[in-house]
Amino acid sequence: MVYYVSNLAIHDLIGHRFGLQVIGRGALVNVLNEELATVALKAFLESTIEVLRTHAQLRCQLLHPYRVAGKESRPFDISGTSTFSIGGTQGLFSLCLPKTTFSSLMEKSLGKKLTDTQESHATIAEITDLITRTASKPILDKTEHFESGFSKVAVGEKMSFIYGSELPIYVFPFGSDIGPFHLEIHLNSNVKNLVFSPGLTLGLGRFKFDSKILIVDDVPTSREITIKFLQELGFSNFIEAGDGKEAWETVNRQSDIGLIISDWHMPGLTGLELVQKIRATKRFQNLPILMATGESQKEEVQKAIEGGVSNYILKPITLPALEEKLKRIK
Repeated sequence: MVYYVSNLAIHDLIGHRFGLQVIGRGALVNVLNEELATVALKAFLESTIEVLRTHAQLRCQLLHPYRVAGKESRPFDISGTSTFSIGGTQGLFSLCLPKTTFSSLMEKSLGKKLTDTQESHATIAEITDLITRTASKPILDKTEHFESGFSKVAVGEKMSFIYGSELPIYVFPFGSDIGPFHLEIHLNSNVKNLVFSPGLTLGLGRFKFDSKILIVDDVPTSREITIKFLQELGFSNFIEAGDGKEAWETVNRQSDIGLIISDWHMPGLTGLELVQKIRATKRFQNLPILMATGESQKEEVQKAIEGGVSNYILKPITLPALEEKLKRIK
């Protein structure tokens, strides 16, 4: 299938700088099948969330369902753009930022006020390149033919200048704790059945970031630390219980709990006894439970597993350990 670029300058940009085959003033581009295109779009969305969270401790959420843009332009203040290829199909990914969001992101990433333009542009290029490389992992699970290209930064321009006029652009608007931004993903594919809706695709492992998490511990500071770590991972919906009995009552009262993180040793009803009661109730048999136990109590891990916990974590809890344990819960 041949798409023609109406402007010679754009033709040169796409043909020579982005490496597409060019015939006359047209860029010859393969059409990506819908299944692989959906995998790619989802991979770029989730890798953006992951990279911004780990690189800048930034929490963000899809605001509205995506839309497919045509040749109309969408102004931005600064954008990091990277090229990629899936099975011979050329694509572009762009992280588009208003000036205020960009400045806040740079401050979070660099740990200082925005002063050096060259340094900030290099950081945006680095983030964009990292997003593309992170997105490659789930794509490579579906196809061996994925390659990432160069990353560039554009300032005070309009995105339409880098796209062939007939090629679809998938636009995803995001909100974050430092301001709005949007993603633009160019893929030559007619994707009709995407289910990306507000708040969807964002999470860690099987857990969405808006999942309700019950934190059970008789020590308030322990609950605070666990919640702080969960917030750094991107979660935002928490309820607390000071012992197993209160937790059991909460589980029965609130049917939308998506995860329980419970201490083992508590007065009244222990963590293990709580797990046993939950697993003995049919409607709670698949409720994920992460059990926290002390370093000197490793022999209790087998009891916890036999009791029905989904995973366990040793105390004191650390952020990397918590992230890894949550990812392992199936």
